[in-house]
Amino acid sequence: MSAEQRTRFLDNIAAATARSERLVSRLLELARIENRRADGATHQPVALRPLLEELAERHGALVRLDTAGAPERLAIVPEHLESAIGNLIDNAVRHGAGKPVEVVVDAAPHPREGDGAHPPRVRVRVTDHGPGISERNKARIFERFFTTERDGGGTGLGLAIVKAIAEARGGAVSFETSAAGTTFTVIL
Repeated sequence: MSAEQRTRFLDNIAAATARSERLVSRLLELARIENRRADGATHQPVALRPLLEELAERHGALVRLDTAGAPERLAIVPEHLESAIGNLIDNAVRHGAGKPVEVVVDAAPHPREGDGAHPPRVRVRVTDHGPGISERNKARIFERFFTTERDGGGTGLGLAIVKAIAEARGGAVSFETSAAGTTFTVIL
């Protein structure tokens, strides 16, 4: 085998190994989310603005953040908040055709807010200006392992993780899409 062939094979092995590591890591994250839902993980008061600013700064000027209507804190497992919003922002940047992504965070009332035991929730809307989600992909968008970026290293678990986190808190995630872009809305 020539040195060039060996290098190509080793590069392929390294790429496959990295993809496998990402996949296993994401599966473990999803399992931890589902287990925390079952074991009633302790939520901590998380300062929203600093965490959201940090997530937005990872992408520089591509992410515009509006937290004017957001509460100061949210009682949540901190890793869950970072994972849910981080996944949505990362997806929007990847699919946003290089155009700025808007992230708007505000308070959303809890459906049982009047009983005094349920604090307000947070609504996060992440909007990209890419080509939108195809009709064929809309029904599968939250399925585990469904990805349109397998060659780009996608595991197909990011949106499944967002959905699991929202549901673990009694919230939801939805999306609206058109040829002008897509908005994901998550209630936490």
